[in-house]
Amino acid sequence: MVYASPVPAAPLWLSRERDVISHLFYAAAEIGGAVVELGGQPIEGVLAMPDPKAGTFAFFLAEGQAPRAAPSTGAVVRVSYLQGEAAYAFLTVIAETDGHRRWELRFPRSVERSERRGDERRRVFGRPGWSFQQREPLVRLLSLYDVSTTGVGLIAARADRLLRPGATVTGAVMAPSGEGAPLRLEVRHARSLPGDPSAVIVGCRVAEMPAEALLTLRAALARTPPLGD
Repeated sequence: MVYASPVPAAPLWLSRERDVISHLFYAAAEIGGAVVELGGQPIEGVLAMPDPKAGTFAFFLAEGQAPRAAPSTGAVVRVSYLQGEAAYAFLTVIAETDGHRRWELRFPRSVERSERRGDERRRVFGRPGWSFQQREPLVRLLSLYDVSTTGVGLIAARADRLLRPGATVTGAVMAPSGEGAPLRLEVRHARSLPGDPSAVIVGCRVAEMPAEALLTLRAALARTPPLGD
């Protein structure tokens, strides 16, 4: 089988200390919301302004977020957040915790910036005919939040254990025409679904897609007018 290559261009890295610190100020002021992965569990929260003297910044857990295991000093975590089509991520360690609601994280050595989608995204949530037919590891039908040829947003229950970051999912994006585009997805992150505290939008990267499926999906997206996010 011939596979297309929907993977975006190589990510950019911020590695100079002053650039990293400037970016942390920007992230806290302009982005705010972030996801911290602790032991494979995504925890949603808000970034606070960094403290250059201490070399740390605070992360406040969102209401209803509860880690499965208590965080410990020195634990390695992955921090990620989104703005427009850009996705940011870095690894760091927990410097200290104030109970379970506030964590102090050390400045990272570098910050990765990548484009979430190589092609234009289409928000299809609420539009009839769009869905994701999952085949593995479980056969079921999932709603779609948005679609592009390099990534999709699946809507799932917050407690869904099969769609955690790093998991692999196979299935097909179903278009209003009835055509399906088979592909394999890699789960990257999750964020709250506005208006529904029990659901999340699971962001997935297209890991593999047959060339004919790529053409099918592109044609379906071309017939779908964009919506403002």
